Amino acid sequence: MQESILYRMADANINRTVEGLRVLEDVCRFILNNTRLVSVIKEWRQKIAVLPMATTKRLLWQRNSLQDSGKEIVPIKEASLRDSASIVVANSRRVQESLRVLEEIAKDLTMELDSNTYREARYVLYDIEKDILGRLLRKQYQSTAGRLYVIVDTSVLPTNQILTATAAILRSGVKMIQLRDKKMMHGQLLELAVKMCQLCKEYDALFIVNDYADIAVLSQAHGLHLGQQDLPASQARKILPADAILGISIDTAEQAVQAEREGADYIAVGAIFGTSTKAIDILGIARLKEVLIATTLPVWGIGGIKTCNACEVIAAGACGVCVVTAVIDQPNIEQAATNFLQVISNCQ
Repeated sequence: MQESILYRMADANINRTVEGLRVLEDVCRFILNNTRLVSVIKEWRQKIAVLPMATTKRLLWQRNSLQDSGKEIVPIKEASLRDSASIVVANSRRVQESLRVLEEIAKDLTMELDSNTYREARYVLYDIEKDILGRLLRKQYQSTAGRLYVIVDTSVLPTNQILTATAAILRSGVKMIQLRDKKMMHGQLLELAVKMCQLCKEYDALFIVNDYADIAVLSQAHGLHLGQQDLPASQARKILPADAILGISIDTAEQAVQAEREGADYIAVGAIFGTSTKAIDILGIARLKEVLIATTLPVWGIGGIKTCNACEVIAAGACGVCVVTAVIDQPNIEQAATNFLQVISNCQ
């Protein structure tokens, strides 16, 4: 009798585990388009679902779903789930709890189940839940970014004008701003970043810090942007909160592939055209298209982009354009940003 109860419990919890893993797998496949996570989850799903035939038979013979007293109970919160993040949390919890039950049941040697396998899977799922949820939240942030990404560069604009310029940009409707600085002391830069971040949050816009992970974290920025000579993306991801956006500047398709592999959420490729802010090679639209083929990440075009050529970049497949002088080095910054937004709203 005791053995039959244990097999029935094991069967129910294996089913819950596999079903929950399948939900997580499909979120990673269809929403996140992340092949690495899909592969990891599928491997564990199959490892737990596929058992020796003798064990499978014992589990099936003890199954009695129609008489299960818990089948009609639906948690109130779970019944009202609507967004993907809530679905991930609910199914992660279901999987983790079921694995814990299986871990304990499997300690009975007559069950012919491996307790260590369930324990290992449970700890793997703790990290996977964090990874999936962070990616979903970052994806939601990016959906609000629009097509214009303005970089506020202290080499172009005096420090004492940065906040005024930021407010002007935000009033125009821009939803993504980056602070780029190569000269300020870190204490001063942090103070400025905190104020810019607060402004951006008041306008429901994203605030990104260039180069410095510590400043991004301490200012509670929405994310960090790195160049090829900065902190490696894989290391930056360890420092940043799970929901922090990570952008990487690249100039080759190979760099784009590596950035995606190491945890980047978007990439900026350039210079597409000639630019006065950086002495770098002009890559052109052809290189932009090569990068777009190589990655599934959102790709921003940067470098020498103006209202007269922005649509060419977007038509090539970029999600939007990054600009510096075309907005912040103009007599009327708010009007310049407004004009840019109007132009790209009509891009095909």
